[in-house]
Amino acid sequence: MSVQKTQDRQSKPSSFRPFSRLVRLLREDSLQKSILVAIIIVALIPVGLVGAVSYYRTRAQIESLVANQLSQISTNSSRQIESFTQTRQNTLQRLIKDPAFITTFETSLNPFVSRSEATTAVFALRNLLFTTAQGTSVSEPIFSQLFILDETGNVVASSDSQFIYDNFGTGRVTHPAVKPLIGQTRSTVAFNPFRSTRDGLVLISSQVVSTQNLRQTYTLVGVSPTLVFYRVLEQAVAFLPGARAFYRNPAGEVFTSAENNTLVALPALPSFEEAVSPYVDGTATKQPFTFNSYDAQEVLAYVQPIPALSLSLVLQVPTRELFGQVPLLDRSILTILLVMLVALATITYVGTNRVIEPLVQLSHVAEKYAEGNFQDRIQIKRKDEIGQLATSMNKMAEELAVLYSNLEGQVEQRTSQLRVASEVAQIVTSSSRLEDILLKTVNLVTERFNLYSTAIFLTDEVHRSLVLREMYGTSGRDFKREHTRFSLDSNTPAGWAATHNRPRYLPDVRTDPTYPTDKELPYCRSMIAIPITVGTEVLGVMEVYSAQVDGLDVDLQFVIQTIANQVAGAIQNTRLLESTQVNLEETAQLYRLTRVVISAETEQDATNQVINGIAQLQHVTALLSVNENEYTIQALYDPRTRKLELDLSSIKIPVSKSYEIVARGEPIYIEDFTRPSEFHNILSFFLRRGCRSAVILPCMRTGKPVQLLVVGFYEGEKVTQASIQPYTNLAEVISATLDKFNLLQTLQHRLAELQVLANFSRATSAETNLQQLYRTLHQLVTETLGEDLGFILALVKPEDQIIEFPYACENQQQLELEPIPVGSGLTSLVIENRKPLLLANETERRALELGAHIVGRPAKSWLGVPLIAGGILIGALVIQDQEQEQRFDENDLNLLMTLAPQIATAIRNAQLVEEMQAALATFEQERIWLNTWFENSPDTIIVKDQHGVYQRVSASFARIYGLMPEDLVGKSDFDLFTQEEASSAYEIEQAVFTSNQPRLGDVEQVIRDGAPQWDLVSRIPVLNFSGEATGLLVIRRNITEMVRAETVARERAEQIRTTAEIARDAAGI
Repeated sequence: MSVQKTQDRQSKPSSFRPFSRLVRLLREDSLQKSILVAIIIVALIPVGLVGAVSYYRTRAQIESLVANQLSQISTNSSRQIESFTQTRQNTLQRLIKDPAFITTFETSLNPFVSRSEATTAVFALRNLLFTTAQGTSVSEPIFSQLFILDETGNVVASSDSQFIYDNFGTGRVTHPAVKPLIGQTRSTVAFNPFRSTRDGLVLISSQVVSTQNLRQTYTLVGVSPTLVFYRVLEQAVAFLPGARAFYRNPAGEVFTSAENNTLVALPALPSFEEAVSPYVDGTATKQPFTFNSYDAQEVLAYVQPIPALSLSLVLQVPTRELFGQVPLLDRSILTILLVMLVALATITYVGTNRVIEPLVQLSHVAEKYAEGNFQDRIQIKRKDEIGQLATSMNKMAEELAVLYSNLEGQVEQRTSQLRVASEVAQIVTSSSRLEDILLKTVNLVTERFNLYSTAIFLTDEVHRSLVLREMYGTSGRDFKREHTRFSLDSNTPAGWAATHNRPRYLPDVRTDPTYPTDKELPYCRSMIAIPITVGTEVLGVMEVYSAQVDGLDVDLQFVIQTIANQVAGAIQNTRLLESTQVNLEETAQLYRLTRVVISAETEQDATNQVINGIAQLQHVTALLSVNENEYTIQALYDPRTRKLELDLSSIKIPVSKSYEIVARGEPIYIEDFTRPSEFHNILSFFLRRGCRSAVILPCMRTGKPVQLLVVGFYEGEKVTQASIQPYTNLAEVISATLDKFNLLQTLQHRLAELQVLANFSRATSAETNLQQLYRTLHQLVTETLGEDLGFILALVKPEDQIIEFPYACENQQQLELEPIPVGSGLTSLVIENRKPLLLANETERRALELGAHIVGRPAKSWLGVPLIAGGILIGALVIQDQEQEQRFDENDLNLLMTLAPQIATAIRNAQLVEEMQAALATFEQERIWLNTWFENSPDTIIVKDQHGVYQRVSASFARIYGLMPEDLVGKSDFDLFTQEEASSAYEIEQAVFTSNQPRLGDVEQVIRDGAPQWDLVSRIPVLNFSGEATGLLVIRRNITEMVRAETVARERAEQIRTTAEIARDAAGI
């Protein structure tokens, strides 16, 4: 029985195996679970996007439909209100054009008609107004009130006098809703404007009344409390559920409909005003728009302005009413989505199961491959990508097995290479002779690595060339090419490697143009040049040759680089050992000489110390001076004869092409005098004294060679870097000392310039007399540069294009030089180019080359600098020497260029002072003349500003009014003349200001002391430098007597003419 239960218990899970595997799949982290979840998520994304797009598209369509509907309702409502307003205006216009109204209205206002006629007309007018207001409808009259106002606001007629009395009283109408309409034809609305009624939103219309018989205009005003505003709001919201409508006036007040067919004013709501006002002002146009309105709910709104009434209609619909019926997800959609999700999960599970099972098998086999077991193979027979992957993994296993085998061989080869490097290290540490180390190294590298040949090149003593020191080959015999040398910067593999401090590998030497043709290595096909370096210093190059194309792999190159580094350490150690064997006595003497040179106080003292010091050395040593044309031997010492030769300075050695080499500033090593050299003229002195090699050490000053220290070596003497280094240090110390003296000289010169500049500033700052300033400048320049110099100051006049010489002195005598035109002479050249000019020699020839014409005796040395003050060229300063060439140099030019701005400024300041003094004197004279004129002229003289205000008046004008001239300053014509006279004069004077032209000889009549008088008036505008009138000069001359005399003369002439006519007539009788 128990066995049967066990079998049943075991058989039941088999029927639910897929379900149990699915549950286990969801619990575990597996690729199948990841793919299943990813596919479901990817499938749900399009469904969600489609649903969201459909939802928002439906919202957009509803919003568009509602927007169109709101626009149509708003437009229709606006038109309804405008039509209603226009109807009232038309009614008023018909009334004022009615002949009965005109006749009755004019009669009621006519003061010349009888009282009975006036009373009848008043009652008839009131009846006409009442009838018009009532219209044809009894239930809803056109106007509730009609009344007529005059220009001052008085009511002259009304349809209801009680209404007028209750709201306006008996005086003028000042009601804020009515007063703006006086004299206007327009309409407006107001909310509960009158105390006697509470009609809500009231329409008030006005028309201007004017007739031919009335002298003033009147205003007909109609008041229309109507339900049309309420009906418009109700009709506007009737088509949309939950909608509301509002009116907004320019004051920001908001009105809406309420119970009992009335309108109510709503409290101010900032959010409403902030949202609606841009559309009322026209600054926003995109409608409809959303905002939080009354009841704190979001609404979709539309604003329709009613321009005729300065009113705006606002319609709003709650968004929840519009979009609340648009479902995002409902039950049917959720059901479909769930069914799709289950079906998709089932299909995905079945599909991924077919893919995952082979991948699991691949994973197990890959784990074995990772453990190093490449015997197992994947048993998957499929033609899809999984089958291809299985085939690739099986192939990879076979290749990895072969690779492991090859790696074991490479490890053994690498071990052999490292063993060779270790042997080279033992050789380096066990040998003290450099020749033995180099020989064993090339032999070992060539034989152990089965190479064609190996060579080691080392740099020479001055690091200018590479010299072959050792070479070994396996071509059937050992060979060594001695004396093979080439430059470090040569276009060879070894030269390139040494210059760039990097290995140079040629995989095929026959295709590389930089590989030199070498008959001793005919079978070489590939090679590498590796620099032998210690730090950044290149000591040499190791070249390794192979008979195979691309026969030097990367691993072998690395080992050879390691060997080259070990050889570099051996070379460095060997040279350190050689440096300890240098003559310590000579080295100490050189270092003592170095200290003495450093402590020298002048350049000549340093040179003398070097000359005295080389007489203590053990090598043939010479010190030469250098210029661009020749060398001069200052001293030469021969230790064999112990003679220091100082009498060779008369021998001038041509420089030829050697100067370019010396100018580099690098040591020059001449290994063999028998070879051609650019320095054979210098080396001949050493050759006669038994030397066979030499080193030339340039001593530089500011980057240019000024001295050469030459050290010669006898035949058989071993020259090493250690033996040359003390001399190199001495040359460097000499160069540094020369630079120090040059810098000190520059600083001293600069200090002298500053002192001269201070003297110039102190001497010229307070001088204002030009001639005295010129003499002071002359004295300062001659004190600085010499008293025997010619000194000329030239000043240019651009307007006349001439150059004047206000001061010139030669041989202590002041000269009078005639002006010259611009463009003639060296001085003009300096002025025209605004650049200094220095002619130290051959002045006449160089002046002709520059196109300048020299008048008189030409100077031997000539120096001119332009004088510029504040960017303005005022002239030039010239100094010259009639007797000596090379009198001036760059230092003199720099000094004058430093002084030139200060000299120009001093001259310009003195000129300005003289001009100012002359201007002040002229101004004082003119002031005296002007005061005399104002105080003594019988004419009345007035100076006015642009507004007609007196700025100054003459004494004659002040005496007319019994005042002092200063008492009238600040007054105008309006204070002294009649209004008519002053106004007429003001208009004339403003015309003068406008035209900027004087007006002369006007005859004007004025009243003085109650009697008419005549003045001859001239008005002259006072112009500033820009030609604008800033004031007016008025000159009045009393010509009353002249006018009277002319009148008497005309009268007498008329009498004489009459008498003559009578006499003629009598004679005719």
